[in-house]
Amino acid sequence: MKRVLLGSLLVLLGTMFFCSSFIAVESPVMIAREGLVMRGILTMPEGLEGRAPAMVIFHGFTGQKNEMDIVGVDEALFERTARIFAENGIASLRIDFIGSGESEGKWEDTTFSGQINDAIAAIDYLSSLSKINPSRIGVIGLSQGGLVAACAAARDMRVKTAILWSPVAVPGFTYTVLLGKDTVLKALNADFDEPVEATLPWGATTSLKKPFFRELFRVDPIAEIAGYHGPLMVVVGMKDDVVFPQPRSGAMFMDYHSGLEKLVVLNTDHMLGIFGGPGDLDEAISEALNWLNWTL
Repeated sequence: MKRVLLGSLLVLLGTMFFCSSFIAVESPVMIAREGLVMRGILTMPEGLEGRAPAMVIFHGFTGQKNEMDIVGVDEALFERTARIFAENGIASLRIDFIGSGESEGKWEDTTFSGQINDAIAAIDYLSSLSKINPSRIGVIGLSQGGLVAACAAARDMRVKTAILWSPVAVPGFTYTVLLGKDTVLKALNADFDEPVEATLPWGATTSLKKPFFRELFRVDPIAEIAGYHGPLMVVVGMKDDVVFPQPRSGAMFMDYHSGLEKLVVLNTDHMLGIFGGPGDLDEAISEALNWLNWTL
């Protein structure tokens, strides 16, 4: 109790405090997924006695298991998250969804349903490890990974707690803005299943097949969260110009979720401010640690 209250107080004071009681040790993992190999990184708290609680970490749209680099430090977003979790006694498994990063498969074949199944396969793998406590597993996801985390939590009763960072709440709206109305209409009306190319607002291009676009209107993380009754934390940024408007978009999860919950509103952007350094991210991590002390 005192540790949680101290962490909350330090967040209010604008100081990030992490106890760093353990050493973070990383190892690569491979998970079989319907004839393909899904790759990830397991981060363990060395020196912890007994079986560790653990979080499964899900990256965002077009991302990968480490996520983007943080300006000013030699770490990426989820590398830092996993390290700090482990130093505070919480193991983690961060994965590349099938078709992303180092995992096998083609990105153009990705769908929300496929990524949700990847997430559940990652939970299966984590639950099988002798050093992990299978009754203390949670999920955390960023952006599209937040959508995946919400759906996985609703579909898998092993998920004890869920944390959503900048989560996609209304896919049809978010991706129509992100990919362009004409692109979405072209893909939905196509009588073929060839990849449709889209240019993203930051200039990058991506190609996706019709099943992805159809699921924009078939997979509903808000409806799914109504079926999850465990603890839920949602973290949003008031400067988010990818998933918006905030904080209303994040609050939608609270409207349909029943159970212990917390909405954290930060003065940051969609990527938790990492292009300006680790400060906002560290605040989100500190909030997450306080939450996990209560709920995992």
